[in-house]
Amino acid sequence: MYNFIHKMNNIIFGEGKGKILECFYRNRYREMYFSEILRETKLTPNTTLKHLKNLKNSHIIVSTKEIGNTFYRINSKNPEIYSIFSFFDYERFNGISNERKRAITEFIEKIKFKPLVIVIFGSTAKGTFGKNSDIDILLIYNKKEFNNNKLKEDIEATTGIKIQTFIIDFDYFKKQILTKEDNVIIHAIKTGFVMSGHDIFYKEVLNE
Repeated sequence: MYNFIHKMNNIIFGEGKGKILECFYRNRYREMYFSEILRETKLTPNTTLKHLKNLKNSHIIVSTKEIGNTFYRINSKNPEIYSIFSFFDYERFNGISNERKRAITEFIEKIKFKPLVIVIFGSTAKGTFGKNSDIDILLIYNKKEFNNNKLKEDIEATTGIKIQTFIIDFDYFKKQILTKEDNVIIHAIKTGFVMSGHDIFYKEVLNE
């Protein structure tokens, strides 16, 4: 499946453009200068410039010029970026072990009250997990659902020994984007990949 997704990446974006978009996905919260993009993508300068120009003309990225350098970052105002990033989230999900994919899929299917956003983070997202490592999952609900005791009981009953859930409401999620007080939530935002609610998630985190 991973090889299929990688092949689709090349078909949809083209190999060079796909590498550059993935580079922006990995560095989505900051600006990047040209030499950084070259180093991460291992593309030639001419190829990189061509794709950057194309992405800029398509309003996928924006650039700012300073003395001696040009900085690039994703255009957070363009909703198309949410779909592009969801592709790379899906690619990351398909890159983990079948056992973990199955555990995550079964867990999500069993949740009766579906959250607004689901984020996989921790060692599973980073690819550093061991055999007995938990799967860390952030579940974001709207306030009404979050205060529903039946929801919490349902999730606790669904949770297996390899699943560790972190349940928050949407207002708390938005607050942490601004204040960065909760290290666990900030870690999930910065390093995790989204399983559902991509538009909601990226609209908030990319426009802080």
